[in-house]
Formats: sequence, structure tokens, C-alpha cells
Amino acid sequence: MANDNNFIVAIHETALKTGKIVLIARGTPEEATHAREILNRTQPETLEPRL
Repeated sequence: MANDNNFIVAIHETALKTGKIVLIARGTPEEATHAREILNRTQPETLEPRL
């Protein structure tokens, strides 16, 4: 688990260093679905839900 978290942190760090936006949000499954629907309309470069 620690290696997975380190990998995720490294991905976010790289994204931020290259001028990209990282959005981290929490909520109910319904809220997460709604947020993904809204974000998908913006045509994000990546959208990676984490459970």
C-alpha cells in the first residue's frame, strides 16, 4: 500500500510541476458520479477515480 501511495504522490507531483491541475475530492458514490459527469464535459486530459 505504501508503494502505491508513493506512486500516486509522484504522479500528482509531476503533474503540478508541469503546470497541470490536480483535483482531489471526496463524497458519496452519488456525488462522485455526478462530479465525474461534470468533469467529463470539460474533456480532461485524464480522469482517474480512486476508491
